[in-house]
Amino acid sequence: MTHNRHIYLQMKSVEEARRLFFSRVSWDESVGEETLPVSAAVGRITAQPVFARFSAPTFHAAAMDGIAVTADRTFGTTVDKPKRLEV
Repeated sequence: MTHNRHIYLQMKSVEEARRLFFSRVSWDESVGEETLPVSAAVGRITAQPVFARFSAPTFHAAAMDGIAVTADRTFGTTVDKPKRLEV
């Protein structure tokens, strides 16, 4: 069975990409700032960066739990051939 390869992306210059982008954005609507409740902001774009008043969680925490190891200690490990490392 042969599969024909389909290329969906074509490289474009920065100028061409900008032209395509701006041709598809409607500038007819007002491009100003307004204040509205968060519940009404779905699908909207912020006029400025948004920062939280408080961090959550309130303590320093890693994005995920884990222990750093050197790569050579994990060499040869697979799903079917796990290794037990000592802390």
